[in-house]
Amino acid sequence: MQKKIYKILFIVIIFFLIFSVLKPIPERRAKIEYQKNKTKILEEKLKEEKEKNEKLKEEIENTKKESNIEKISRNNLKMTKEGEKLYKFIDDENEEKENK
Repeated sequence: MQKKIYKILFIVIIFFLIFSVLKPIPERRAKIEYQKNKTKILEEKLKEEKEKNEKLKEEIENTKKESNIEKISRNNLKMTKEGEKLYKFIDDENEEKENK
């Protein structure tokens, strides 16, 4: 009789241990899948940011060239060379919009 009790107790303990080990497996798989997806998204963002960074580096290099410095100065800062005159044309449509 005592052997049966030990046997049943042993089976219950084994069942409990197996259940304890196997129960969290689906949750862990879901967490792993979530982390994989998150990693993929972050890798894509990183790639985009690296591409942006490269474009900005190229733009910086281009602005360092003397011909581009002059172009930027003329277009963005409305600068002129000595002896040149700057003419500004105003559209009637733009003037009306600004006055409203």
